[in-house]
Amino acid sequence: MNLWDMRSNSWSQELLDLSAPDLRSRLGSVETQPGKHLGLVSPYFVERYGLSKGELFSRMIFYDAILVMGQRQSV
Repeated sequence: MNLWDMRSNSWSQELLDLSAPDLRSRLGSVETQPGKHLGLVSPYFVERYGLSKGELFSRMIFYDAILVMGQRQSV
C-alpha cells in the first residue's frame, strides 16, 4: 500500500488514520525536491546488493530507481 498522495505531495491522512494511530509522527518528513542528494548509500545496501560505498542516494520516482539499478555494470 502506498500512503503517499502524489496529487498533494504529502502523506494521505485518510490512509494514515486507517493504518495505525499516530503514524504520521513516526514517518517524519519527506524530501520533495527531485534529484536532491540525501547522503551516501547505507552499508546495508553495499553489503546486501553490492552497491559502491561512495554512491550517492537521491530522491527520485521509484521506477527511475529501478531503471538506474538495472543499468549498473559489474566491475
